[in-house]
Amino acid sequence: MLTRYSPSTEHSAPSCLGTVAGVDLFAPGENHDFLLRALSQHYAHAGNEDVEAWRIAVGISRFGIDALEGDLPQESGLGRAVSREKGCFPGQEAVAKVDSLGHPRRVVMAFEASGPASPGDPVLLDGSEVGEITSVTTSGERTFLLARLRWEARNADLHTGLGTELRHRAVRAS
Repeated sequence: MLTRYSPSTEHSAPSCLGTVAGVDLFAPGENHDFLLRALSQHYAHAGNEDVEAWRIAVGISRFGIDALEGDLPQESGLGRAVSREKGCFPGQEAVAKVDSLGHPRRVVMAFEASGPASPGDPVLLDGSEVGEITSVTTSGERTFLLARLRWEARNADLHTGLGTELRHRAVRAS
């Protein structure tokens, strides 16, 4: 069906958004508007904001926002992206050290907030700052977020600087 609209259009199913019924389309940029119009009766369009909200809700770190330069994969929620079977790679010793010694310095974790929260808000444990909120999205009346935390605070009862309670959320393993 897709090639009837453009012979150079490719698709991937299921969608990267995790929906079994979804399809990701890949096509030359000049076909973008035409494909959106032609396929709108069959598919819903997920824009950048939709993908960003989905990413935060399912707990996937984004490099440059939640994961920063200098972070190890295990610290940034990207530990599954490293293949330990492929042989040598830059940073291999540091990755292996964290794997063998038990835990990283910090970790990116997913939470649901009981009230307002914004990127950059401090995360507090007993009044002391132990991290920072990095990404936030809302869905209806629910607020989902990712936060960078010191390892020692990962299982604690946490709040924002404004007193908003942060409830841990189980998401996919990193």
